[in-house]
Amino acid sequence: MAYFDVEVNMLLILGECEKNYRRTEQLFLECYNIKKSHMVFLRLENRLYSAIKRQKINPVINYDNNVIILAAVEVNPHVSQRELANTSGIGRSSIQRILKKQKFYPYRLILTQEFLETDCERRVIFCEWMRDAMINDSFLQNILFSDEATFTNTGHHNRHNMHYWSYKNLHWMCEVYFQHC
Repeated sequence: MAYFDVEVNMLLILGECEKNYRRTEQLFLECYNIKKSHMVFLRLENRLYSAIKRQKINPVINYDNNVIILAAVEVNPHVSQRELANTSGIGRSSIQRILKKQKFYPYRLILTQEFLETDCERRVIFCEWMRDAMINDSFLQNILFSDEATFTNTGHHNRHNMHYWSYKNLHWMCEVYFQHC
């Protein structure tokens, strides 16, 4: 007999004996000729109840809360989940589930730079200068490499906080002019 079948039969006999664990132990031995302690039946029942309790029904995601969250996102698509949670009283994870269920996605800002006619020539000049400067072995150690498209000594765009919620990508872009002299 498979282990799962044994557990099912143990629970059936436990119900038949009206949760009398010692009587269940005796009846199980008579029926299946398998010795199980009365504590095994108690632990099996407790494990079953704890598994049922873990399956939490979430009443937070209902029609009214969906309308509240979707209306707030429609009014201000740049609102954060934390801000929505503070203003609506709905948990952040519930808000995330509502938005995901409605196929909303937090699209990020794309920084773009204006491309001028002189840029191509300036890039070629820079590449030639870099090639000549790389003759010195320690030159590259003095360069700060970054994956940021733009940075300045007056501040930079924090794109992690710049997003909009939408069910389609609107290709939100922001032109920056920091690279040109």
